[in-house]
Amino acid sequence: MTVQLGDTIRETILGYEGVVTSITEYLYGCRRCQIEFKSKDGKIQELTFDEPRLKVVKSSRTKPKQDTGGDRPRMPRTGARR
Repeated sequence: MTVQLGDTIRETILGYEGVVTSITEYLYGCRRCQIEFKSKDGKIQELTFDEPRLKVVKSSRTKPKQDTGGDRPRMPRTGARR
């Protein structure tokens, strides 16, 4: 099963469990997934792992919005060209 954004996963070697927030796909096929999790002291941390080391614990049912321009309002287009 392919890891998707928003999935809850467990890293099989070190045991970290968290939510996939970023997936990077490299030119020669390597996929690396960044996960966010709460550490023992309550701080949110991020780590990145190769996809084969990850096992999906809970699949994400929601798809992220395609228009992810952040929280700023969309600026109207002008006729100006660079």
